[in-house]
Amino acid sequence: MRKVGGLLLVVIVVGATMLGASARAGAAEPPMYNGFETFPSIQGPAGPEEFSWRVGLAEGQELRQVDDRSAEVVWAEHEVVSFTIRAELAHDANGTNVPTTLLVTAPDVITLTVHHRAGNPAAGGVAFEYPVIEGAGWEGDYSVPSVIPGPLDEAELRAAREREQAAGSPTPEPQPAEPQKVRVVRALGEDKLYYRPHFFLLSGDGTFGMNRVHWQSYGGARAKATARAFVNDCVPYCAAGHVTHPRATLRLSKVIDCNGQPIYARLDYAIAGPLPMGFPRRGGYSMRPLGEDGKPEC
Repeated sequence: MRKVGGLLLVVIVVGATMLGASARAGAAEPPMYNGFETFPSIQGPAGPEEFSWRVGLAEGQELRQVDDRSAEVVWAEHEVVSFTIRAELAHDANGTNVPTTLLVTAPDVITLTVHHRAGNPAAGGVAFEYPVIEGAGWEGDYSVPSVIPGPLDEAELRAAREREQAAGSPTPEPQPAEPQKVRVVRALGEDKLYYRPHFFLLSGDGTFGMNRVHWQSYGGARAKATARAFVNDCVPYCAAGHVTHPRATLRLSKVIDCNGQPIYARLDYAIAGPLPMGFPRRGGYSMRPLGEDGKPEC
């Protein structure tokens, strides 16, 4: 982790995925977007759909719409993209994905819309199960292998057949325990856990991380993904530094129990492509959640 002082707030979100906002809908002045906010859980159909933030722009920067799910901050004079903001995903209580869009609604304001009132478009408008919260749904995703109870012994089978004959109904098959999904923190030093995150912040100053994470496997002893790294060289200083977006691969490993929840406790990365001089192409981090005292919780 590199430590660089004198950062502007906007640097924190270099290359970051849109992470939502804790703002109350309808606030007169939107809060500043800092890349770490999450929109509050939506408790029912009457809950808000729109959440807005003000993006800190340096002199010479412009906030521009890219498509209905992303926007960019651009150095206008040279048409250089400083960073991209993408609509955070959302899901309901059943893990069903809820559509979201991101629009530039003022020269320095972005608005995330969580389209929960219209229902699930993939199921003909069937109502979502509340609450609706940030993050990708898990329908169809991988999960942790579970331990299946062993077969009945001969005496137990004989007794089961006798009960079946007496009752006239088959003996139900043993059912596996419900598997738990392996989660992981997506920023060093935080304590919130996520399932299959699409973004990782790997420096305390916001100058290095991974976005566009595409999982090739997830849920077993190891998880593997491709990604785009974002690396700020902080020359002449981080707010005006050059950001590169090389291809990268990452791996999560070391599944441990954390307060009854299986988590990945280790992240390793490898980068292919141009990098600032001296920046390591390979590295690894502990992903153990930290408590209020700054020490690992697990």
